[in-house]
Amino acid sequence: MSSLRSSCSANTAALSAQRAVATVLPAVGVGASNGAASGRSRQGSAASLGALHPRFTASDTHGRPKSGRRDWQSLACAAAWSSGGVASAPDRGDAASVVLNGGLSEQNSTPLLDAIRQRGDSVQEAPFHVPGHKRGGGTPPHFASLMTAGGSGNGDGGLTPAFSPLQYDLTEIAGLDYLSSPSGVIAEAQQLAAQAFGADRTWFLVNGCSAGIHAAVMAVAGPGAGRARRRRQQVQHPQDMDNTSGSADGQTTTSDAGGQGAEPASEKPGVLLVARNCHLSVFSALVLSGLEPVWLAPELDPRAGVAHCVTPGTVAAALAGAAAAGRRVAGVMVVSPTYFGAVADVRGIAQVCAGYDVPLLVDEAHGGHFAFLPPASLPPPPPSALSCGADMVMQSTHKVLGAMTQAAMLHLRGERVSAARTSRALQTLQSSSPSYLLMASLDAARQQAAAGGAFAEPCAAAQVIREAVSRCSLVQLLDNQTAQGASNSGSSTEVGGSSHAGTSSSTLHGHPGSSCNAESIAFFDPLRLTLLVDRIAAVPAAAADGSSNSVRRCSGSSGFAVSEWLEARHGVVPELATAKTVVLALGPGSTLAHARQAVAAILELDRLAAAAPQDWAGGGVQAEPPHAPLAPDMVLSPRDAYFAETESVPAAEAVGRASAELLCPYPPGVPVLFPGERITPAALAALQATLAAGGTVTGASDSSLMRFEVLVVD
Repeated sequence: MSSLRSSCSANTAALSAQRAVATVLPAVGVGASNGAASGRSRQGSAASLGALHPRFTASDTHGRPKSGRRDWQSLACAAAWSSGGVASAPDRGDAASVVLNGGLSEQNSTPLLDAIRQRGDSVQEAPFHVPGHKRGGGTPPHFASLMTAGGSGNGDGGLTPAFSPLQYDLTEIAGLDYLSSPSGVIAEAQQLAAQAFGADRTWFLVNGCSAGIHAAVMAVAGPGAGRARRRRQQVQHPQDMDNTSGSADGQTTTSDAGGQGAEPASEKPGVLLVARNCHLSVFSALVLSGLEPVWLAPELDPRAGVAHCVTPGTVAAALAGAAAAGRRVAGVMVVSPTYFGAVADVRGIAQVCAGYDVPLLVDEAHGGHFAFLPPASLPPPPPSALSCGADMVMQSTHKVLGAMTQAAMLHLRGERVSAARTSRALQTLQSSSPSYLLMASLDAARQQAAAGGAFAEPCAAAQVIREAVSRCSLVQLLDNQTAQGASNSGSSTEVGGSSHAGTSSSTLHGHPGSSCNAESIAFFDPLRLTLLVDRIAAVPAAAADGSSNSVRRCSGSSGFAVSEWLEARHGVVPELATAKTVVLALGPGSTLAHARQAVAAILELDRLAAAAPQDWAGGGVQAEPPHAPLAPDMVLSPRDAYFAETESVPAAEAVGRASAELLCPYPPGVPVLFPGERITPAALAALQATLAAGGTVTGASDSSLMRFEVLVVD
């Protein structure tokens, strides 16, 4: 959930493109022309940063830094400048040092945004090109009243806007480049993003992080991707290869987890090792690519009722199993951070993948800000996935940076994944009429983050909330002390699966886990605050005027009840609620004023909930701890299941049939069934038990689970 922000504090380095479309283009940049002049001076932009803090190095007339190497402290000092904080220079090795070494003057430029502004401000032009509103002139009145700065918003059609942000809603006209095959300002903007985030190549996405996941999986799929890796390996390490081996470690082609050898057409499809708590878009990527899944079991938290991360040991076991089964592994896909702020040991996972020469793909949708957090943040900022050795990283730039909703980035580092294959996949997947406003917001969001200071106040705001929660008697935060782990080992007969009914099962790899801590978590995101509210048995009445101090029991739904109360009583709108948690997401637009509002609400909630009758004590949710994930039995591959005929049957008749639905119980948020997997008695019992305990099951066509959609398999 997000809302328009009216203003930001004085120490924010640049305006957030997320606050309002109308402010994206005119407001970003220093020394920008108001008319149709050529692009603004990079030298002037760098000078303004130098005025902000004296440690920034001057640039020459071409915008290049005069001094050679600068350290992370320069950026850290700028981030802490307004609050008077002192930041040290940690050994992070992430994109921030890349930004500094590459030159802050370059990173302060916004080439794509500038080009769009120049064309949009050319009011003397007659626009005989799409879109049909003709640079805002034909904007529907109801929409204009919403979008125009100072509009009444009453939709009466009488508004005559002096300015419309849609004058910058342009298309592929001269000077604005082509997203599908960029060679001008889009290419320049993407290269600046690659430099800022520490990638070798970056692509702008206009269909969210999902498009990046689809493209990444398609890029690693197919025997051609494996043969390309083998050719590269032969060139780089000829001494490690022999004429009878299909891999660098001497294994034969049939047991080569990386799939470097030529695979006969009759062999089984390649597999993707993927965390079971992945985003829905990963299943869609399996459908698009034809790959089959080998599921990696995430660690489950019995108290919070959520899934955390997968461990390097889980990945190592799955890769070894794939090698033993003679399956070609196209890649490994993990989620880090999770929606609840848990960050995996990406460095350890990357080292395991590198040992098999298998690409590591990281869904870092909620972690695009890691490379730009102040080093003195509490808890310590996690390293970015790219800096940890990931090959491809997908980021929802709109979630945690300043871009507009739906704007995202895909990053590539190293040579295990082909940039050309990735570009071809995106040409297939992305619109041929991309939104230039979305792409401009990506350009601006990168500039804002790289300039430094954008996350100083949000981090301070998060710390204010953390300190307040530490004083509560019932509400807690999910962190290193409260996170728990649970055993989640799985077993099956074979890696991967078959497209023929009843011939095999897919594997669910797990790790021993721990009953007292979460071994899968390496860090927590400083800007993702997950409130644990499982000990709250009663929630104050949600009287908006504050006239009532009464409480109501909320057995089985503490998180949902708390989220509703926070919004109705205090105007605090959480990002997400589950039965046991409420998630607060902070970003560049988060302020200390927002933090004070949240603190007042949380402290009042805790005080009133603690005053509930004693016989209500013991917590709001009494559901059983999350069970170990069931070993899935794949009847049809995701692709075959997607195109198969379906029918609706009663629950009793569904047992033994292949599911047509993706059914995910909350808690713990790990799917019990994916399309194509057999509905076993254990799976049905787990889903029904979730409903009986007060939880929910998403993806079901019948929310009561009395009927199921199943596949018709010959």
